[in-house]
Amino acid sequence: MNGRRTVRKKIASKIVGLLISAAIFSGLVFFCGNKAEAGSLDNAYEFSISYLNSKVIVSDNYFYLGTSAKIGTSGTRYRTIGWSITSNAGHYIECAVGGSITHISQATVGGYQYDLYRIPMAEVIRQMQSKWPDAGNVSWLNGVLRGTTSSHFTFNAIMTKVNYGTAQGTMGDSANGYAYYSGSVCRTQNDIAAYMDLPAAVFIGYFNLGVDIPASQLPTIDNTGIWMDQRECTYSVGNRTYWVRTKAGIALNFDSIASYSSDYYQPNFASFNVLNENGSSVLEHIDLETGQGAYASSGMESLQTYYDIADGIVPTAAWQRREGNTSVLKTRIECYIPYNDWTMHVFPHSRVYGNGALNGLADYWISAECAGYDWNKSITLKSDGTPPAGTQTEIKNANPTGYDVYIYGVSDSQSGVKSVLVPTWTAANGQDDIRWYTAANLGNGTWYYHVTASGHSNEGGRYISHVYAYDNVNNVQCIGAAETTIDQIPPVISGERNIGWTRKAALSLSATDEGGSGLKGIVLSTDNYMEIVEGLYRYGLNRTASQDEILYWLTKAVEEDLSREILVRQVVSSPEFTGRNYSNQEYIEILYRAVLGRAPDGAGLKYHTDKLNASKDRAAALKEFTESQEFRKRISQTKAASGYSQVDYSILTEGITFYQAIAEDNAGNTASKYALVKLDVTAPDGDATAAYTGSVLELNVKNVIEKHSGVQKVWAEIIDKADVEISMTKELDATGTDSYAASVTSPDLAGYNGIHVIIKASDKAGNVGVLLEKDIYLLGVTATVARVLSPHEPCFAGGEKGILRIATTGFAEKVIVTFPASITALDASLDREIILTPKATDSMEYEFFVPVMAQDGAYEITVTAYKGSLTDTSEPSFTVAGSILDKLRTRIRTH
Repeated sequence: MNGRRTVRKKIASKIVGLLISAAIFSGLVFFCGNKAEAGSLDNAYEFSISYLNSKVIVSDNYFYLGTSAKIGTSGTRYRTIGWSITSNAGHYIECAVGGSITHISQATVGGYQYDLYRIPMAEVIRQMQSKWPDAGNVSWLNGVLRGTTSSHFTFNAIMTKVNYGTAQGTMGDSANGYAYYSGSVCRTQNDIAAYMDLPAAVFIGYFNLGVDIPASQLPTIDNTGIWMDQRECTYSVGNRTYWVRTKAGIALNFDSIASYSSDYYQPNFASFNVLNENGSSVLEHIDLETGQGAYASSGMESLQTYYDIADGIVPTAAWQRREGNTSVLKTRIECYIPYNDWTMHVFPHSRVYGNGALNGLADYWISAECAGYDWNKSITLKSDGTPPAGTQTEIKNANPTGYDVYIYGVSDSQSGVKSVLVPTWTAANGQDDIRWYTAANLGNGTWYYHVTASGHSNEGGRYISHVYAYDNVNNVQCIGAAETTIDQIPPVISGERNIGWTRKAALSLSATDEGGSGLKGIVLSTDNYMEIVEGLYRYGLNRTASQDEILYWLTKAVEEDLSREILVRQVVSSPEFTGRNYSNQEYIEILYRAVLGRAPDGAGLKYHTDKLNASKDRAAALKEFTESQEFRKRISQTKAASGYSQVDYSILTEGITFYQAIAEDNAGNTASKYALVKLDVTAPDGDATAAYTGSVLELNVKNVIEKHSGVQKVWAEIIDKADVEISMTKELDATGTDSYAASVTSPDLAGYNGIHVIIKASDKAGNVGVLLEKDIYLLGVTATVARVLSPHEPCFAGGEKGILRIATTGFAEKVIVTFPASITALDASLDREIILTPKATDSMEYEFFVPVMAQDGAYEITVTAYKGSLTDTSEPSFTVAGSILDKLRTRIRTH
């Protein structure tokens, strides 16, 4: 090079992607510290312990802020939604939680919730430069970033009050002007005292939190931004394209490493040339130049910068720094693209000056290849100011444990969709349980996330999910919202479920939804629970279960929700079972037959017996049987009736029937209840007798048959045949398992002559059977009169002979025969008293002559039977027409 020393220069650089991240989080109050300690910058609780007496810390070019707040139980929350940040030069900005502030960690310890957040120092200064664009402000803030200017920053919380069920305030709101208003937003301690219902002193840790940044604290410029290649000029790496957010800061970093063979050349500096989208013309160039003797010492040096503001790219800050006394020069320019959907091409160059050639002398390119626009060493910047869009958000498969969120039609026509976040919270207590979930990309614009109730303390009720889509430069937009109810409360089944013995039965059960998802229906089915009970008795206790024992277990199932598993355990652990001292093999055989309902197979019997011999744990063996699929498959149910919220089912099967009702809601919660019905429509039957012995009426019933509900009582109804209004009831006493008897003595029958006896039996369902109906005469007499001669009708001539036939019942003691007075006036001997030997039945004949002089006419004979004070009368009649003397006179005249 014209006799000058040859310059050999090696330039190394690296490229990293533009990393812009944001997380939206609704936080509590910040509590911060000063000096970073190991492990404390990624754990909220450790941060709080490490910086208990501090406010804000700066580490690795980040502000770190920690929060600590006691978890309250009331419906009111005081939530930090952002921070106001002010520099000691008077610049201030407001940063929203979930905007520039990133949520790092959360922990709950001892009733307190701890959260840790951070914000890049450079981001704070960039926002201040944007808000305060005056050259002096920009220069002062650049000095802070370059570590040449000391500074102090003050943080004040922006807080909102949130009442249960109401919306919180936003960064755009202000204090509302009166106390206790939910949604009020306060930015100072005075606001807190004026517009919230707690003293300002409670919030003392949330305001005027300061942190100092010394001039010696340099920014870390090699951790963020876009790295550009400027290696050996002949090395080709190809063009790279980066999407950047419109109006967002871009950091372009350039490492130049040069080796010089003489002192003739000064260190290099960078030049960035910018072309438009098609590369046809240079819009402008951006140079960073140093003043005289700029590189006399190591570290960051002040820079004289000038910007040629290109059409479509706006520089905001720039600096260079040599790494110690090395030949490595780090160059950084911060800029932004103000237009959306804009494409810019940026070309890096290294320039060197000859020794002392800074004042108007020509500069020298290291190599001709490095001049101009080498596309293989350029980068392309594309701006994106449009957030992603979506077409539909849908919740599916909601159940008591969670639900699925599907987001459809998610697209971004520029930088592309980077992520989809699904912030979710329960309606109860505001957003105190909000969680930000990252959805999975299913392809074709569909994203998905499964929300679990366990992520929200297994809380039931109304769940709200919003959807935020981020593109690859962190444009974000809420593209959907949906809500559902996580119903963890099963339906409630009500209605009479233990119907006692009855002659007519119907189950009427209703179901109600308690959790809000709505009722799906209720189904009633017959159930073979009773079969398990009978098998346990048959095989385990070696006997047949009585009806009362079966009803005992079925009633426990209904009233105590006794499961089959518990039923088996209780029977097997009963003294009657354990007292039989079954061997292990016998025990296993019983479990096969009683629990599984079948004979054991050889292999299974050996396996379980060997296992029990080894473990000696019968409870474990029993559990293995009762939890087996085979046992569960034994549950046999036949659908009897179903309905939306009610089932009504008439029972037609006589005897004991067992049912299970299952109600289900739309969330899949189920409730089941057993029901027991005892139907008996058949009356008792048996052999009944009723006999009167003269002093006692004996009532007996044998061989009583009652199949279902059991005999309630047996009784006799005794009705006076002479007066049906006079009656009595006599209950028979049990004399055996199926026999009953009772006696009615004469004093109880005083006043009765003939009775009608009905013996009845009733069962516990109310069925009544008639076992006997019989007429019994306690005392009775009947009498008839007849002529001795033919014809025998009671039509006499005076002087003819007649017969009075008398029959008695009921052990008559005597009979008195009384003729009419006009007859006994002619013959007083006709009246007669007949003394009898008391018999159940007796009969006699009394012959008499009608007086010859009896007058023509009709007459009645009074026949009265006596037994103690009882009497009965019969009055047979006869007539008299003429006299045998009339026939005599006729004969005499004839002769």
